[in-house]
Amino acid sequence: MNFARCLILLVCGLGACGVNNAGLGGGGAGGTGGVGTKGTGGGASATGGNTGGKKADGTGGRASAGAPGSGGSAGQAGGAAGRGPGGAGAATPEPCAGGMTYTYIVRSLATMGPVIITGGGTTRDIFGFDLDGRDSDGTQAEDCGVADAVSLDGRRGIDNTVAGLWSEDLAPAFQPGLMDGNVTSTIRLSGVDSFTDDSCVDVTWSTEFPQFRRAKIEGGRLIADGSSPIPLQGKAIPLNASSPVAIVLPLSSPRISFRPAADALRGGMVGGSVTVDELVTLYRTVFGALADGLALGLLHPDLPAEGRPCTLLSAGFAFEATTGSAPAN
Repeated sequence: MNFARCLILLVCGLGACGVNNAGLGGGGAGGTGGVGTKGTGGGASATGGNTGGKKADGTGGRASAGAPGSGGSAGQAGGAAGRGPGGAGAATPEPCAGGMTYTYIVRSLATMGPVIITGGGTTRDIFGFDLDGRDSDGTQAEDCGVADAVSLDGRRGIDNTVAGLWSEDLAPAFQPGLMDGNVTSTIRLSGVDSFTDDSCVDVTWSTEFPQFRRAKIEGGRLIADGSSPIPLQGKAIPLNASSPVAIVLPLSSPRISFRPAADALRGGMVGGSVTVDELVTLYRTVFGALADGLALGLLHPDLPAEGRPCTLLSAGFAFEATTGSAPAN
């Protein structure tokens, strides 16, 4: 049962309101593929340069395990140093030198895959990453009452507590805007020398400055942790309105993965955290005063923040991005 239906039942009682719920419902568009295994060690933010025309990793290299950042959670094996609010306090790394720049347009964004009918019923893939380094079953205090998902390709510990709400309530709003050109979200790769193995690539999602600096492509896949939020953009028609409005949800402490090529980013996945206030504000834009009941048991924060457990909401999305012009309006 999606958010709109839940709140209508809470506020109005069964069948007591004639609220126009047209256009909600429906699952999100299916994403593509899974992600490779995480790289070993937390990413050090050392500054590299060009040596004889070849990009160097710079001093410091990669640590075998992420160290705690100032105000951030302890780094996990395969995770970024100081992941979480506060993050690592190092200076901004230098941009990747040389190479080519490629720009892609995001064509789809979904938290869950399409419904798959099996012999035992139905199932859906849930997209995202293991953001906290734990495979939670919902029984421990630090699980926050939330059991992590298992992806269809067997990855465990997937943190994506907003998947069901988003897929039913907001995917129908985001996806049409991406497809018809009303919303243009771009991903820019800078400093690319190779799509197979490259020691330094900057990745920028719809902003001026890169969120993912000095990322690496290894074995044809890029996976990196970001230093600043990703703006997830869309348009939606508010309840009882006729014209769409722009909606934006910032995805903080982001992690991204994809297989790059000159024409497309394939098998794309992005994950991170959002605050309860940010998600409630987004719902309020679409559903008005009904959204004020969103915190009445419908949201389940499952990630820590600044030493406080169960504070942030985890989110994960599959995406597809290709080169070329945005569709005409």
